[in-house]
Amino acid sequence: MNGGTVTAVVSGFAAVVVAVIAMVSARAVARAQADNTRRLAEAEAARKREEAEREQARARVEIEAKAYERARESYERIVKDLEGQLERNQRTVERIQDQLDRMAIRLADEQTQKAGLQDQVDSMRRQMDELRRENEQFRAIIAEHQKISGTLAADLRRAGAALPPDLTPGPAA
Repeated sequence: MNGGTVTAVVSGFAAVVVAVIAMVSARAVARAQADNTRRLAEAEAARKREEAEREQARARVEIEAKAYERARESYERIVKDLEGQLERNQRTVERIQDQLDRMAIRLADEQTQKAGLQDQVDSMRRQMDELRRENEQFRAIIAEHQKISGTLAADLRRAGAALPPDLTPGPAA
């Protein structure tokens, strides 16, 4: 072989080596790009999942806040109705007490009507006792509704809902 042939063989061999290196490098670059693309897609999917979870949590808190508001309004109506009944019962107790006092005086003055009046007095006392028991039941129910309303507000606050101060239940007026 002469010098030109050796140079041509070496040049050809070098060209093959360079081509092989270029092909291997191109594959490595393509693989790295594919890996980067896959990682970016995975990161974007994770970001979208996290955003969806945050949106679901926000929606859940909003729904719970609306449910609390409806429950609070319902409890307020119930408490108002019970307080009205309690007031009416209390006025009835006072009226009956007045009648009882007057009848007791008449009873002392009118011995002839004692039997009939005593029956009325006993009946009124039973009625007063029953109304007083009802009043205690109303007070217990009002207290329970206020406790439930406070528990709902506390649960929503723990869930992350920011409730305005006017939605915080207080003692019955």
